[in-house]
Amino acid sequence: MLTTALSPVTACGADRLLQIETIVTASPFRRAVPATPRPPPPHAGYVRPKHYAWAALLERTFAVDVLACPDCGGRLRFIATIEDRAVIEKILRHLGLPIVPPAPAPARLPVWLPGFD
Repeated sequence: MLTTALSPVTACGADRLLQIETIVTASPFRRAVPATPRPPPPHAGYVRPKHYAWAALLERTFAVDVLACPDCGGRLRFIATIEDRAVIEKILRHLGLPIVPPAPAPARLPVWLPGFD
């Protein structure tokens, strides 16, 4: 079992999982731990997506649907992505918003440390 724990691990997470599982199953305390059911294998036509949409990642991570309209609850969609700086500045000027981002605020003193009153 020790050779399994010390064998080289590749970048694939499956190898790590297999090694950990091998070590755990050889433990004398293994009988006291109930077996966890394995998830069913994917169906035959399943293809793992190459990427996830940013909205889907935010929803999975923070449980926030960023494409839901805050007023009516309908679905929002992108019309365009603007990358030209001149166009962005023109839109911001028209909306009366600042063009230059604000300077970062200075760091606060750590009040909880002794000597910083």
